[in-house]
Amino acid sequence: MKVAAPGFTFVGIDPRLGQVYFDRFLNLVSSDESLRVTTQQDIAQVLGLERQKALMGCGETSASCLTELAGALGVDALLSGSLAKSSSSYTVNVRAVKASDGSQLAASTQRVASEAELQDWLDSEAPKLASRLKSAFGIATPGPAPGVSGTAPSKASSLVRWVPAMVGGAALVAGAVTFGLSKGDAAALRGGELTDPTQISATASAGQTKETVGLVLMATGGALVASSVVWALLRGPADTQVAFAPSGEGAAFVVRGVLP
Repeated sequence: MKVAAPGFTFVGIDPRLGQVYFDRFLNLVSSDESLRVTTQQDIAQVLGLERQKALMGCGETSASCLTELAGALGVDALLSGSLAKSSSSYTVNVRAVKASDGSQLAASTQRVASEAELQDWLDSEAPKLASRLKSAFGIATPGPAPGVSGTAPSKASSLVRWVPAMVGGAALVAGAVTFGLSKGDAAALRGGELTDPTQISATASAGQTKETVGLVLMATGGALVASSVVWALLRGPADTQVAFAPSGEGAAFVVRGVLP
């Protein structure tokens, strides 16, 4: 659906500031691809400045002007608005009409006490206006992206997400115990408790094996725990990467992903 916003009226407020407010409003209205907004600057490029002024001067209620403007721009609806500032408040009006016959599609008005309230109202009104316009032309509002749910995950789904953490925790514990046993073998070798060469060789070999197995278990367990934590935080598919690299003095642990 295509909507044109030829211009807005400002009273008692800097038109440049008012235009910034409405530019943001229009960006929010066209936040998805099903609705495209043509701004005043776009219209000037298409029609030329003089022709734009002539069409704008004929008024919104003139069906012939609306038809000509809509035909020149190839739009379905025209959006207009006004913003007035008094000594104690701001009054804002937004109106959308059907381009083919000038019939009203949506209209909103509000009086607020401050600029902050004005911006909040425009931000909240933009998606409502977009929804009414799309509804008027039978355009469905896009649903959530694949894999993203608007409701909370079920308990079963939540439990499944923590299974890797449980397995990873067990692997971490087992790895730490095995790694500790390897240090015990190393202490026995350094302490001179063993004198038989065959026993010394067997203890050294066993200690190296325990150390390797312990590091592998801890690395695997850490990666599983990290994956489970990130998976639990994410609400949909994401490019998640987990790395766990043990070293002689500790370990490096990295989790990379996209949170909602």
